[in-house]
Amino acid sequence: EAKAIEPENPIIIVVEGVLQSYIEVWFQNVTLRHKVTLYRDGIDKFALDISNTINITKQRDYELVMNIATGIESRRTFYTDSNGFQMMRRKKMDIPIQGNFYPVASSAFIEDSHLRMTILAAQPGGGASLRSGELEIMQDRTNSYDDGHGIGQGGTDNLETVSKFKVMFEVPNQKVDPDAVPLLSLPAHHQIHNLLHPVPAFVETSAASPGASYNFTRYSPSIQNYFLPCDVGLVLSHPLPRYKDTERPQDTTTFVHVGDKVGLIFNRVGYDKRFSIEPLRSTCSCGNMGTLNVHKLFGNMYESKLQRTGLSFVQELEEIDGTQDFFMKPMDMYGFTVKFKKIGVNEWDHAIRLNATS
Repeated sequence: EAKAIEPENPIIIVVEGVLQSYIEVWFQNVTLRHKVTLYRDGIDKFALDISNTINITKQRDYELVMNIATGIESRRTFYTDSNGFQMMRRKKMDIPIQGNFYPVASSAFIEDSHLRMTILAAQPGGGASLRSGELEIMQDRTNSYDDGHGIGQGGTDNLETVSKFKVMFEVPNQKVDPDAVPLLSLPAHHQIHNLLHPVPAFVETSAASPGASYNFTRYSPSIQNYFLPCDVGLVLSHPLPRYKDTERPQDTTTFVHVGDKVGLIFNRVGYDKRFSIEPLRSTCSCGNMGTLNVHKLFGNMYESKLQRTGLSFVQELEEIDGTQDFFMKPMDMYGFTVKFKKIGVNEWDHAIRLNATS
């Protein structure tokens, strides 16, 4: 059974600011930096941001877990996700500890009729609830011997790692239905999206003069203030290349260009309606859940007709009108191909030449 780390002269850093505040603890006896951040604004303020920097390269036969204890009366039940798509109900059994750890691809939660605690993970790991009201996630381990679970050897090639999590506490508006399919709340889906797909930040390093103006193009939908429904997300936007062989005999040259088609994949999540979606009202549309209007989203960039396809964009299913609302079923993904509007130039004038070699 795990034992709490007794810190020896830890370094504690507390920072308070307008945008965020955080507390960071540096353990001396174990190379561990534990940081908890609370944001002041936006959807991020509804979750605790946790970052653990771990280095156990000097340890042997050592396992490090993060345990969060609450007053939730979860008894012997907890929930983990299956490949990030659905939640599975788990029950603690009277078997060795390793048999009660389950894969946590991206999320896990415990709950009772008054409160739910959700842990969202930026990296997969193992999780368990060995006591009522507690949830623990494996952080790192080193083992000198084979544990009989398929590797065939011990694992001692550890490196310093950074594990990131978000922890949410949510109050349901009705009691738990033991027969209902377990689902994350809609705010939890948005939090995990921000955790797994953070906005990339770029820093200008050229010798540009201070105050120089940049000609950035600003995105604007055709319908002002149009947002995707809160349960619909754009998963992929991928240009579909086109290929053309030369018409000259004995010439193996092939030309390729990005083409006039783009593949789009949208996903509609399933969520637990017992939890408030009020935190999302400033970031997405809470009305017309599950409806998609490509024309309103992208404006006149594409032609009005679009083709519904499989997720590989190979199988064509039906042609639909992009100016009309398309209804998506919960917990499903949809593929579409759309065409750019003609711009009056020969697209092959800008193709890339490929030469075949033997």
